[in-house]
Amino acid sequence: MKTSQIAVHHQNFGTSFWMNISNQTSSDDLAQIPSVYVRDNDSVKTIIAVYVDDLIMSDTEHEMNLAKQNLATRFKMKDLGKLHYCLGINIKQEEETLSLHTNHYMLQILKRFGMEDAKPMLTPADVNVRLVKDDGVSKPVQPESYQAMVGSFLYLTIATCPDISHAVGAVSKYCAAPTEARLTAAKGVLRYLKGSLDIRITYHRSSNNKVFGYSDANWAGDLDDRHSMSGNIFLLSGSPISWLSKRQSVVAVSIAESEYTSLFHGTKEAMWLNQLITDIGLSASAEPTKMMVDNQDAIKIAQILMNMAA
Repeated sequence: MKTSQIAVHHQNFGTSFWMNISNQTSSDDLAQIPSVYVRDNDSVKTIIAVYVDDLIMSDTEHEMNLAKQNLATRFKMKDLGKLHYCLGINIKQEEETLSLHTNHYMLQILKRFGMEDAKPMLTPADVNVRLVKDDGVSKPVQPESYQAMVGSFLYLTIATCPDISHAVGAVSKYCAAPTEARLTAAKGVLRYLKGSLDIRITYHRSSNNKVFGYSDANWAGDLDDRHSMSGNIFLLSGSPISWLSKRQSVVAVSIAESEYTSLFHGTKEAMWLNQLITDIGLSASAEPTKMMVDNQDAIKIAQILMNMAA
């Protein structure tokens, strides 16, 4: 669905409009967060996500038709039907599955940088290559082209490609002073994308709303300043719904500290995801979210702190 104008501030759109639909006299029961609006009506939730002048609506067909009719009385709109494309993401909806991919966007990137005929790589980064601030060999390259290349990766990392997050984080660090070695690493990401055009994220219909998380860290992985990298990914019904690869803000003095720091940030994300599941009308699992960590010392630190807080 597409509106032709942005006519109302989100506060007005979120309260007065939704109260008119649901015939409420107050906004006490209205769940509202910027750009996402939720309406409860007799145990039926209508969710509308807003991006500029595009709307994505989720509900039963009857409720969506009622909401669209009410919206159409206030805005000039065009109904584009069943969601199949949004912000560069292709969406395929079937009876039991929903799949996301960005292969059209990937092809545009490959063509833009002349890599459409490149030899594919099996991994987004060469494990034998570690980028450093000054290797004493590589010559500088044009920063504008390098920055454009790295910038084109960023959307993929948050849309449908958690597998390139770490590699993109590594090359994006050097946007101010790119060199031949860093450009080769960035082109390696493009070569990986060339070989992964058919990869997509698929979500299966399930009544299991339990979130499952993995956390890891690359201790002192930054050879320039010895900062560690945190990484986590969360699955719902076996499919990824949130992921992160981020440089830690402080220098960890041990592997355990870097692993626990990553676990700490992952736990906060798990809490937020469970709250989000509740807010959109699903029943969050009564069991605690499991976080998988591969460092025994970090696990023991977490257990000690939990026992102290109990």
